[in-house]
Amino acid sequence: MKIAIINKYSDFHGGVEVYHHHLKEVLENRNHIVEILAPYKYPQNPIIKFIAKLTVDSILTRKFQINIDNYDLVICNGEHGWGISHPSCICIYHGTYLGYIRYLRPHLKMKSIIRFRILSIIQKLAAKGKYIVAVSEMTKGLLLKQNVKTDFIMNGCAKIDSQNLKGNCSHNNKLLFVGRANEHFLKGFDVAKSLSNLGFAIDCITDQDPGSDLNWLKIRSNRDMVQLYKDYFILIFPSRYEGFPLVPLEAMAAGLPVIINDIGYYDELKAEIPQFFVQNNSVDEFVTAINEIGSKYDYYSKKAFDYVRTHHNFSIFEQNVIQMIEQVLAINGNK
Repeated sequence: MKIAIINKYSDFHGGVEVYHHHLKEVLENRNHIVEILAPYKYPQNPIIKFIAKLTVDSILTRKFQINIDNYDLVICNGEHGWGISHPSCICIYHGTYLGYIRYLRPHLKMKSIIRFRILSIIQKLAAKGKYIVAVSEMTKGLLLKQNVKTDFIMNGCAKIDSQNLKGNCSHNNKLLFVGRANEHFLKGFDVAKSLSNLGFAIDCITDQDPGSDLNWLKIRSNRDMVQLYKDYFILIFPSRYEGFPLVPLEAMAAGLPVIINDIGYYDELKAEIPQFFVQNNSVDEFVTAINEIGSKYDYYSKKAFDYVRTHHNFSIFEQNVIQMIEQVLAINGNK
């Protein structure tokens, strides 16, 4: 079977792109032909970035319509399915624009709220006539509020191997922070900088210099990240909104404990390891969590690894993906 995975950018390094490569791996292991269609390179010029921000990105995927009939199955990244018409089409939602409004509203300008409202309508339009999948129960709930019938497949982590476990780094107090600098407030850079000002050493992996408060490490490949996690004490993840981020999963798969701002996308993890969560991005709670994890480091490192191995094993993800595709094809009378 020939399958197309549709996204916007061909060279963007993010969780959605890692997810697409996981899908590609699963499908190719089943002897399917898979192509990732992404016609644009991520704009680096500030003027082009500004224009892209004002543009309704989703319309751009209409250009695929000419050749889409060459595929037996089409998988789209959320709203980028708008304009795609195919009898066997899946839209996977990694987040919703209603989520941005819900969790960031006090900090958004009116023009951003209006833009997100428009994009949330486009997300709903993109779902019409397609099989919809959310990557978290939280995202599923937000889509259901828009009357979008949604299935749910939890993300899987491709690198879960006891040989990848980090050594005991309790003697090394260096923290790791990962996030895109152009999403400064969303990703919680202010929290990371506050912790740095308290004396915590923090390496920051991002796409541009975050300033003198954080030690800048440039974006690197997913494969390199897996190795990098072993060199740190704790991953801090103060993001104010995510659909279901892969970075904490990948870190825990290397035995790296994490501290996460609690907004609801990791409820299963919170039930098992509540010490990994803080409320409202409280800097004081981050400090308390760092001290708690440091006091029983080996225990929390193993708990992190065991959690990912049990709940996010790639084989579970693979089974769920195959089941989803078989269900979509069955609905449309295909095999």
